[in-house]
Amino acid sequence: MDLFWLPLGAGGWSVRRNGRVLEAVTSRLAGRPAQALVHSALVVRRAGVRSVIEMGPVWNVPGTPAERGSVGTGAVGIRWLGRSRWFRYEVRCWPGGVLPDEAEALGARDRRRPTPRSSCAPSAPCRSRPGAATTCAPAASGTRTP
Repeated sequence: MDLFWLPLGAGGWSVRRNGRVLEAVTSRLAGRPAQALVHSALVVRRAGVRSVIEMGPVWNVPGTPAERGSVGTGAVGIRWLGRSRWFRYEVRCWPGGVLPDEAEALGARDRRRPTPRSSCAPSAPCRSRPGAATTCAPAASGTRTP
């Protein structure tokens, strides 16, 4: 498993700039220094299949939600804004998928060894349910998946 740390708004200027402004205001009000805003992504390889587990905007990767491995969506910020795809994110567990902003990852990838308690077990990183999006398989230890 490879863990990647991706800067907020990687691949675009609007989200990155607005995120920096929001963090500057929020940190000042909280009396702390501004920090870099990042999100994480996992790349799991098993039996020659590369699966990507990440969260990203619904509009930045082409295809249907099932083709992108979408397992859930939600609004960014205010719930009613989520009616617009521009303010909706999705969680993806995507066999054969791509990590669109992999080249912008901060530092080197962090190679991780899976544990039996991993919530998305590499022994079965992603599977497809008939009529539904791809989803993470339960770990052998019985932990719940999103």
